Amino acid sequence: MRHMALRTLHAFLGGGLLLALAAVLLAAPARVPGLERMGAQLFAWSLALRPAPPTAAEIGVLRLPTSPAAAQAEQLAAMASLAELLPRLPSRLVWQPNPALEAALAWSETGQRLQVALQHSHARQGELELAVTVSHAGWRGWLLARLAARPPTSAVAEQPPYRLQLARRSGTGIAVPAALTALELPALSWLEHRGLQADSRPLTGPDGRIFLHEPTVAAIELQLAQLATAAAPPVLVIGAADDPAVDATAALLSNLLRGSHSYAPWWDLPLDQLLTLVLLSYYLWLLPRLTFATGFLLTVVIAGGVAMLQLGLQLHQQQWLALEGTLGMLLLGYPLAALMAAVTKDQRRQLEEADQARLALAQRHIQQGELDAARQQLGAAAATSRRLELLYELAIAYERRRQYLQAQEVFRQCLQQNRRFRDVKARLAVLSEVTAAGDARLGPRISSASTLVMPATLEKPMLGRYRLERELGRGAMGVVYLASDPKISRQLAIKTLDLTHLPQAEANEFKNRFFREAEAAGRLSHPAIVTIYDVGEDGELAYIAMDYAPGQPLSRHATADTLLPVETVYALLAEVAEALDYAHGKGIVHRDIKPANLIYDAAAGTVKITDFGIARIGDGSATSTGTILGSPSYMAPEQFAGGKVEGTADLFSLGVTFYQLLTGQLPFSGDNVAQLAYQISQARHADVRRLRPELPASASRIINKALAKKPGERFQSGREMAEALRRGMPRRKTG
Repeated sequence: MRHMALRTLHAFLGGGLLLALAAVLLAAPARVPGLERMGAQLFAWSLALRPAPPTAAEIGVLRLPTSPAAAQAEQLAAMASLAELLPRLPSRLVWQPNPALEAALAWSETGQRLQVALQHSHARQGELELAVTVSHAGWRGWLLARLAARPPTSAVAEQPPYRLQLARRSGTGIAVPAALTALELPALSWLEHRGLQADSRPLTGPDGRIFLHEPTVAAIELQLAQLATAAAPPVLVIGAADDPAVDATAALLSNLLRGSHSYAPWWDLPLDQLLTLVLLSYYLWLLPRLTFATGFLLTVVIAGGVAMLQLGLQLHQQQWLALEGTLGMLLLGYPLAALMAAVTKDQRRQLEEADQARLALAQRHIQQGELDAARQQLGAAAATSRRLELLYELAIAYERRRQYLQAQEVFRQCLQQNRRFRDVKARLAVLSEVTAAGDARLGPRISSASTLVMPATLEKPMLGRYRLERELGRGAMGVVYLASDPKISRQLAIKTLDLTHLPQAEANEFKNRFFREAEAAGRLSHPAIVTIYDVGEDGELAYIAMDYAPGQPLSRHATADTLLPVETVYALLAEVAEALDYAHGKGIVHRDIKPANLIYDAAAGTVKITDFGIARIGDGSATSTGTILGSPSYMAPEQFAGGKVEGTADLFSLGVTFYQLLTGQLPFSGDNVAQLAYQISQARHADVRRLRPELPASASRIINKALAKKPGERFQSGREMAEALRRGMPRRKTG
């Protein structure tokens, strides 16, 4: 029941995020950061495959000075000269409205003369309203009205330069720029559900947008003096100096004259929404059932198909499908769905492995007569046929011990899983008669004492000869428990390692290397090293029994708001360096030095290194299990490179630890292991005194030497580093 609840919660959280993403993409994809930029890049790539456009159309631009950039007299003189030139110009004129120019036209006599000249020259200005022609009636029109996009009622601000909102709804019609008539386009009209047409040639889709192939076409910049003497261009755009709308209008007219533009068909939006929903269904139901490689390849094929559709329509039909929602689901939805699928599979695998370990441990407990411990393990396992067999075997064992109440309860557990299993009902009937008679031979009832291993334990579980008291923590390779040795009444720590996920041959090799390394670490005897007492295996679990070191890991003091005093950090790491020097002298390299493996006893002011030998084994088995064991953020460059690892690698890790305990930050970081490996191997760390200027200069010197990329440039022994730490230790401030 608990496993099913965990899986349901996980599926709800992952699916909820995907549903929220799909809802945003269906409602307002433009609000998702990065999608608009990616769409612009895809549009640019599609244009690179198109044939070169014809020679740029001759569009002239005349810019009039405006205040306050120009003096009022200069502005009026330019307007007067233009008013005189306009009647003689053969160009088709486009007047680009501007607040500064419109004000000058209204209040000055010169401006009014220019207004009259513009009217006589038929200058195009403002907007032109087109009537809406219904292209489909009846049910087709009703369906298209609900599927196709429509132009907005106002101008769209902050749109990319290649995409222009050419049309907008105005009353009962459609408003388009009057500048379009300067091109002498034939029969401009607006067809509902199709968009702006020029003699049945589409200029926009029903959303009123046009996609310019060259939004930055350079126009011919003209001066008033040139207009008086030189040949005027076919189309002249007149506007205010430094007004970007002038350039946008010139680029629009140039692209239209050359046919360098695309539009979105009416089915662009419905297709985008359909593909978004299809991808959502694919992520929720199909992708979790595929392997990672198959799911990735299938997603790449889908993305390729969408890209081919976009490119084909762009090249042959001058249609552009933005598909912003589809793009968002591919770029954002797939990583989220893949992560959800991977975590779900990993969680399922972990639960299955945990169940196998529990059932194996339960069987062993039954064989050794530890019936209560077996019942605890079975109570937390999933309902499988093997669990049912073991429950039946456990109930029979309780009967043999004449613990009839316990046997009765376990038989009831069997019935909950399978009401027709073997002779359970008959045995329960017999047990009910015995317990009703109050037989004096009945054993005591089950205790409700609890441990961390099972949610409702009967007595403290045993691992080997050690009784587990409570969980201390979890690491990359197993769980650490506080335990006691009943034979000598000694408190110690037990670290377990699960080998059930490995093939038998690899598990044996792993186990043998583990025992060899633990034996070597067990020979270490140093005040700053946690002593290893015993190693063994219990069922499919291997374990290490080690000295229990009171205190907290230094990782509790590795953030900016929990840092220890600087002199304390120096003193503690000097002790660690000396302990590493001792271990290296015995031929043992820790390979996983980090704050979490340094136990600090604040009351005694001491520190101890724990987990000796574990990372050494992890390096050897990483290739067989496919899992990186250890802590990449603290690894030396040669550990990532797979080279020979010596004691200088531990001193590099100690340098990283020193940096973190002084600043609360790691010297190297990356979004993934590959980036982190590059940073550690190639990049230089930030100076520690830039982060904390009050630190002594010795901190920079020690860290720079400890974090040298080449092992030969680092401290060559732990004693050398310890001496450097003690020499550079700041004096405690008094008074």
